Amino acid sequence: MTIQVKADATACCCCAGELYLLATLPHPTMAESSRQVRLCPRCDADKGAAQGLLSYFAVHGSAREGDSDFLARLIKEWLDAATAARFEESGWSADYEMWKSGEL
Repeated sequence: MTIQVKADATACCCCAGELYLLATLPHPTMAESSRQVRLCPRCDADKGAAQGLLSYFAVHGSAREGDSDFLARLIKEWLDAATAARFEESGWSADYEMWKSGEL
């Protein structure tokens, strides 16, 4: 699996603030698709797994030479939590059934 992380990310789609990171990951169920996970200091301030990266970039501004192993651990922790929270197959099934019955 390849994960691309952009440090010169665009604006946050939720608050229009500056993003610290933008990661492009393979989609969990669609083989030829990808999805993006954003690290925003405003929107992710209450997310525990993002705290290490948010703190790092608040202090240093960008990745520093010699910090690659440390940053890799922080990025992995953030992505593991961010991707786990976004996809629950059981939720899709319930939504589909509601849509099919006309409730949605």
